[in-house]
Amino acid sequence: MAAGSGAASGQSRGSAAVLESSLDRRFQGVTNTMESIQGLSTWCIENKKHHSIIVRHWIKRLRKCEYQSRAHPAAAQPAER
Repeated sequence: MAAGSGAASGQSRGSAAVLESSLDRRFQGVTNTMESIQGLSTWCIENKKHHSIIVRHWIKRLRKCEYQSRAHPAAAQPAER
């Protein structure tokens, strides 16, 4: 019985890695268009059973973006006309 639970745990870790990899690709490819945002939203809803992984990864990504915008304030500012 213990061996079976270990295998299931290994599978869940593997699926979490696949999910995070997919989420990374989606975050890198998202743009500020309605279609892009709806696509990411739909994907999140379809994968809601993994909500804790999605939220954790999303927060990590937001913190990374916030740090980058603080490190490069000119990149965060809209271009002047």
